[in-house]
Amino acid sequence: QEKLRHALEHVFRTGETASYEHIDREEQWHATRVSPIYKDGVIVSATVIGTNISAYKKLEAERARLLAEERKQRELAEALRDAGMAFSSTLDLDTILHTLLEQIARVVPYDAANVMVVEGNVARIAQARGYDRYGDSVAAEVEGLTFDISETTNLRTMTETRRPLIIPDTASYPHWVHVRPKNTVRSWAGAPIIVQGEVVAFFSLAKADADFYHPSD
Repeated sequence: QEKLRHALEHVFRTGETASYEHIDREEQWHATRVSPIYKDGVIVSATVIGTNISAYKKLEAERARLLAEERKQRELAEALRDAGMAFSSTLDLDTILHTLLEQIARVVPYDAANVMVVEGNVARIAQARGYDRYGDSVAAEVEGLTFDISETTNLRTMTETRRPLIIPDTASYPHWVHVRPKNTVRSWAGAPIIVQGEVVAFFSLAKADADFYHPSD
């Protein structure tokens, strides 16, 4: 009603048509157009035409979501590509990986993350970020941790498929490998870094909230 009152005041004051959108108590969107009615050159009344635009708003929101998803996927793909280039360069690898973890945080939020370098059948954490929230001793332990790829289901799966992997809730994932501090990772996302067709490393992202990551992310 407040928007309608302002629109009517605008119409009678300026003689110009006014338009506005609003959402009602049933969460339906409406577009309203208020136009002047003249008689002998004087505004004597106004027409108020309302249209339900809820379907349009849903399409608009879905389009925005898809564009945001496309941008996120593109940025993540660029980060993975940059990581692959880093492994092929002569630059300081630790510095580059640390920067990449920071970049990925802007695309996919995480509480803690690491990059595991593949050395034969072993994946070794070479760079980590965010683990200091669990204490300095935990952060120190994480750096240098190793995992047997053939015995670690999520790493083995990414190696075989060459594709990212999402575990929405680690509590429901029977093959999850717990590391200290236990039960602090409830949702996990990983992606392989591939150079010349070979998996040379993995990104590992963790959130304390279950179902934070989903296959559509």
